[in-house]
This record gives sequence, C-alpha cells and structure tokens, in this order.
Amino acid sequence: MKVSLIIIFIALLTIAPCIYLGVKYFDGKITESPYETGLEYDKSEKIIKDAGLALENIKAQKNGDKVFIEFAVANAGRVQLVPERFTVGRPASNQEQTELAPQTDANGLYKAEFSTSGYGNYVLELRAKVASDEVALRKNFYINQ
Repeated sequence: MKVSLIIIFIALLTIAPCIYLGVKYFDGKITESPYETGLEYDKSEKIIKDAGLALENIKAQKNGDKVFIEFAVANAGRVQLVPERFTVGRPASNQEQTELAPQTDANGLYKAEFSTSGYGNYVLELRAKVASDEVALRKNFYINQ
C-alpha cells in the first residue's frame, strides 16, 4: 500500500508541472499540413547549411528601455540573399514579437534598436529569400543590463 502511494505521489509530481507548462506556453497555433510544413523546414535548413549562412550577434546593449543590437549575416555574399523581415522575440512564445527596421553599413553590419522593459533570452530572426526559396535564420542572445 505504501509503495503504491509513493508511486502515485511521484506520478503527480511529474505530470502536474508538464500540464502547467503545456497550458502556459501553448499559443493555440495549429498547422494545417504539418508534414508539408516539416518538408519546407528541412529544405530551408539544408539551404542554410549548404550556403553556410548564420546570424552573428555582435553586440546587444540596453540603455533604459531601449536595446541597441549589432549583428551580421555570415557568408551572405556567397549567395543571393534578399532580407525581407527582421524580428526579435522571446523563445517559446510568440507574445513579444517586435519587428525591426535595421540600418546596414558598407561592411554588411546591421544596427537596430527596439524597446523592452525585460531582461533575459531573446531570439533574433531574419526571414530572407535565397534565390527563390524562403529561409529563416535565428540567433539567441541575452540582455542582462
């Protein structure tokens, strides 16, 4: 009897946090055709890997509620890369998506700013076209001050 109570107790301690996290972070988004979406994702990742593309987060600096970031796209000159959309958001959530309008210099370095009152992990995302295919490059960065 004691063993079964211990097993039930451990099961509740394991299942309850999983349910809580699932309810908290599920944004309700359901993909119409998950298999085709997965194939597109795999194709995009192959293009990124073959071209050697990557976002390089150079610097993120917070001053009050403003965050200034500098970043570059590695190997962008090797392929015909056309940036379409830059966003910054929190990982595992689509709640704090902020669209960026970065300025670029002659060296290919992008500079942008956005407002946030929070600290912690953020994800920089670039949606771009390589030839006629759409790809998404992502880079995690941390804001601590």
